[in-house]
Amino acid sequence: MSLIDLRSYQIVHIYSADQYRTGSDHIRCAISPGMEYIASGSSDGSIFIWNLKTTKLEKTLQKGGHE
Repeated sequence: MSLIDLRSYQIVHIYSADQYRTGSDHIRCAISPGMEYIASGSSDGSIFIWNLKTTKLEKTLQKGGHE
């Protein structure tokens, strides 16, 4: 997933993970209120959460999992 600055159309950060897959070129994501995390769903139903600034994958929530 690429975070793009819409003023300059430059890629700011790229977020990736081995199991992160999407079904299209355009996806939806959510940024935490404190601007610390970015989250997006994968095509298998999992949710991936990255650190917004470092791009490090912080957590994966599996479909049907209980946390």
